[in-house]
Amino acid sequence: MATVFMKWLETSPEGYDRGIQLLTLGRIQYIKESIATAYTHEGMRVLEIGCGTGTLTVMMAGRGAQITGVDASPAMLSEAQRKVTAAGLEDRAELKFMDATMIGERFSPGSFDLIVSTLVFSELSPQEQRYVLDACQTLLAPGGRLLIADEVLPQGLLRRLLYYLAAAGVDRIGIVEFDLVDASNLQRQVIHGVHSLGRTKVASAVERIADINPFVQVDVYEEPLSSANTLDILRPYDVIVDDTDNFPTRYLVSDACELLDKPNVYGSVSQFEGQASVFNYQGGPTYRDLYPDPPPPGLVPSCAEGGILGVLPGLIGLIQATETLKIILGLGKNLSG
Repeated sequence: MATVFMKWLETSPEGYDRGIQLLTLGRIQYIKESIATAYTHEGMRVLEIGCGTGTLTVMMAGRGAQITGVDASPAMLSEAQRKVTAAGLEDRAELKFMDATMIGERFSPGSFDLIVSTLVFSELSPQEQRYVLDACQTLLAPGGRLLIADEVLPQGLLRRLLYYLAAAGVDRIGIVEFDLVDASNLQRQVIHGVHSLGRTKVASAVERIADINPFVQVDVYEEPLSSANTLDILRPYDVIVDDTDNFPTRYLVSDACELLDKPNVYGSVSQFEGQASVFNYQGGPTYRDLYPDPPPPGLVPSCAEGGILGVLPGLIGLIQATETLKIILGLGKNLSG
């Protein structure tokens, strides 16, 4: 239904921007502003697949990037050209009438430093999506980046944290895990499947993440966190997400985040309950501030002893993913404090 509405909006370019804002619950403007601000710079060569009415085109060109915008709607291209001309950016933006599936034939390999697409992939068939993604890999210069923003309406809660971070375009994810996939994991750790039984959890997760977004760099640490390695492991990352299941490691992560001045997106589950929060963010409280001392041994049952409602990790993971993205994008009010 959302795709049909989008197609209808394209017949009326003058109302397209407002209609898309309503359809995406106001998110698309924030996304475009974030892309223009965080990912484009002077002299960058950018391919915008589905430039629409040119809103993002003008934003990126205004930051000095050289934009090639393609769209399959003549009416939308006409509106985009009007905006480019009105902004005096004709020398930085070239617009072409072209279907997304034609980019591999029309442009040379390595032609772009950034390829960006908003609200286009939902209109393509799975085969076309795969074809366009393969073309993008060829068209990107070494070190280039692909950004896809195409979630029109929220769908489903039962996905875990890594699904959402990979799908959202987080370009580097580190995973600390040294356990194997067991059948008892499958009802709550949905990144794994039956085919992964007996494999290491990191190998299973890396494979699934690559299937969601092949452009994500995944760093693997198949070792337990300790006082000897925690600072070195956490140091390269902007946000730390704590999904650990024991108190010594939670306090270790909390203290490391405080020493490294990194936000700690915390989540935990037990039986039918879960907690999520953000610690050590912009002067906010830490986990140790909330819980100065761990509980006595045996007071809190382990997963094996107490069990966990299968959907609960998905719900808490979704909250953690949301908080992580808000911190990365600098949007909204997070759970700190």
